[in-house]
Amino acid sequence: MKLSPLTDQLRERFALPKAVQGLIVLSRDNNQQNKLQIGDLIEKVDQIYQFTDVESLAGYIEEAKNSGKKFILLKIRRGATSRGLITLPLE
Repeated sequence: MKLSPLTDQLRERFALPKAVQGLIVLSRDNNQQNKLQIGDLIEKVDQIYQFTDVESLAGYIEEAKNSGKKFILLKIRRGATSRGLITLPLE
């Protein structure tokens, strides 16, 4: 999966409001078990943390794996108004 910080061009491409922040999904592996789609914006992780750079999220995921967590919870936005929660397995 490839993530990117949200830029003005990506915001326009995926019809996202100016007020939102997070990381956007640019590509995903075909064999991934999660339900993320290209264009999904990850707004929060585990209902608390907001990441605007990929390295910080990667560090959080590594810490979660090391602490024995089996998954993390992602609050996502799909398009201008659709929101949802997705569990991301930590393999």
